[in-house]
Amino acid sequence: MPQPRIWHPAFILAMSCLAVAGCKKAVEEPRNVGVAEQKRDASGNPPAQETLPNTAPPNSASDAQSGQQLRWGNLVGSYKGPEGMTLDITLDGKGGFMIKNRWGLDADMGASFPGQSAEHGIAATRAGKPVIFRPTDGDGTGMKWLAGKKDCVMVEVGEGYCRD
Repeated sequence: MPQPRIWHPAFILAMSCLAVAGCKKAVEEPRNVGVAEQKRDASGNPPAQETLPNTAPPNSASDAQSGQQLRWGNLVGSYKGPEGMTLDITLDGKGGFMIKNRWGLDADMGASFPGQSAEHGIAATRAGKPVIFRPTDGDGTGMKWLAGKKDCVMVEVGEGYCRD
């Protein structure tokens, strides 16, 4: 008698992601994260970098990448911060993101770099340091210039960017 087929959990997860991606409302807007609700380490700082475990079966890597990209695809676009700081997030065509960021006034405080989906946003390495671009509102950035705005991204309290 043949053995019944047992489906691998990663395959089931990937198929579920594909089913959700086909729906009209596949991606929910992430809830705005205020300063008090963010995860912090023992010293009170946000976590350095978060990554998701590899859950894709061997034959569906591109399907899993596109599902992860959909998770934070609503962050794609251009944002402005105070004093000429800017943030542009685009899709890289490989299941990740390309980030162009000016995070300060000094000449060495601007660069383009890749990013990948993580649990709480888009994880990247900027100027040798791991960062996560998280969705929030202007009040959540802790910056008075962005207070009251609704569609924002922050790296840490005191560094944020909002759409106009």
